[in-house]
Amino acid sequence: MSKKDIKEENPYRNSIADLLTENDIDINADVDATTLTFKRAPSPVKENENKSILKAKEKAENVMKSLLRLYLSDGFITKSEYVQAKVNLDSMTLGKIMNQMEVSERAISLLMENIEMGDINPKLFDALGNLQRTFIDLVKTQTNYVATAEEDYRKIALEKDSMSIEDTTATEVSSGYKSNSQKDLMRMIRTVSYAENKKDKKK
Repeated sequence: MSKKDIKEENPYRNSIADLLTENDIDINADVDATTLTFKRAPSPVKENENKSILKAKEKAENVMKSLLRLYLSDGFITKSEYVQAKVNLDSMTLGKIMNQMEVSERAISLLMENIEMGDINPKLFDALGNLQRTFIDLVKTQTNYVATAEEDYRKIALEKDSMSIEDTTATEVSSGYKSNSQKDLMRMIRTVSYAENKKDKKK
């Protein structure tokens, strides 16, 4: 195929090439630091979404930490890695639920505005009904999650108290033993009985 045929087959490409050549632009030159580049500006929608997620997470952290302080002291919370990890995970999950609730609310408001302006498309009403049901489900999910987290924190507090009592060791007093933990006493009795049985067998 001749150059003439190529030119006839690609009139637009050749026109662009001729235009670049007339302006002393080498289309085969490498791109360097002086080459004009375009950067996409950050999307306002994405920025608002990120702000909304951070705000929801902060709200969730306040809720969870307030619940936690009802049952556990700040000192115990600071020392317990398990409690800190749990409250962080609970806050992250609750934050996502709260964020989805905000998104649903905005979408419902937008659909309501369109309907009030006279748009009576049946699909809008279907979408509005679905969003309202989703929002109600999210409210229930949030309520149940907070209640479950509170119950978990209450159980941790109860286990912490029982562990602090059980950690008290039995102390020997003259010819007997003294302890305020039944578990320690039972363990001590079994140990002493086992030692006595070994002595009797040796005799």
